[in-house]
This record gives sequence, C-alpha cells and structure tokens, in this order.
Amino acid sequence: MIRQAIRDLKDDGLGIRVLVCGGEKLNYPMLHNVLCDLHAGPRVKLIITNGSTRGAARMVTIWAEAHDVPVRVFRPNHLRFPFFAIALSNRDMLAKGLPNLVVATPGGIGTADLLRRARAADIKTWRLS
Repeated sequence: MIRQAIRDLKDDGLGIRVLVCGGEKLNYPMLHNVLCDLHAGPRVKLIITNGSTRGAARMVTIWAEAHDVPVRVFRPNHLRFPFFAIALSNRDMLAKGLPNLVVATPGGIGTADLLRRARAADIKTWRLS
C-alpha cells in the first residue's frame, strides 16, 4: 500500500517535500520506516516541521540529519500570537514550505488543523497510528 502511494506522489520538479506533524504519542518505528521508504523511492528533498523539541517534529529532525535531508522549520510564535501561533505556523508550513505530502502521527488540535488545511489545499495526507 505505501509503495503504491509513493509511486502516486507527483514530483513537481522541486522534489518530494514532506511535512511531518503530530504529537508525542507516535509509533517511532512506523514513522521511521515510512520516511525510509519515501527516501528510497523518489528521494525526500526537504522535511518541513514546526521545530518542536519533542514528539514527531524531534524524531523527523533526527531522521533528516541522519539522511542528509534539509529541514525547514516554521516555529509557532507563542509570544507574539498567543492564541493563533499554531494556526499561523500551520498556514506557513503549507503556504511557504510547499509540501507535496503531509505525514501525521497522532496529535491534538494543531495536528487536526494542519490536516484540515492540507486537505483543503489538495495536498496528499497520510495518517499513521
């Protein structure tokens, strides 16, 4: 199933750009294997994340460093926008990071918001459990 989904990803000339989101309750081996399968296929050119030091964002940053894949970070600015920081970060990750795939591990309302925005923008999403 994943291999077929990888084949269906469209490379728009900028390479495969993967946005990884989610919380701390993640299946590390599953996320690692998905990223490795992606990288073995069309090659991941960029990882996009919110830069959290925990959970999915931290794990994908470690994976990217080990595989020499650049990471673009969109940190939420909780001081300037205390009520909208995550929503603005999600918007920027999609609009400025230009992912062609969002991989989501279990998370909270921030993850749900990002998935909703990605689907509205017609970006392929994969949910991992």
